[in-house]
Amino acid sequence: MATRTAPRRAPTLIVPTTSKSTVNLEDWEAKAPLDDLEIRSIGLVKTASETLPLPLKYNDDENFPSRPSIPKTKL
Repeated sequence: MATRTAPRRAPTLIVPTTSKSTVNLEDWEAKAPLDDLEIRSIGLVKTASETLPLPLKYNDDENFPSRPSIPKTKL
């Protein structure tokens, strides 16, 4: 004899109400100060991201030809 089970319900999602509170920069920095290591790390990332390298296809290195090689044998 087959037993019937009640269909499963999806769990009820509780959506928190969103309050639009804004924090200005001075308050943010006062509440979450950074130490010297974190400040240096941010500076390094900023410096590294200021100049983007050119894609390899624009590289002047001879190891990276600008166009694909052509086969030397004829078909």
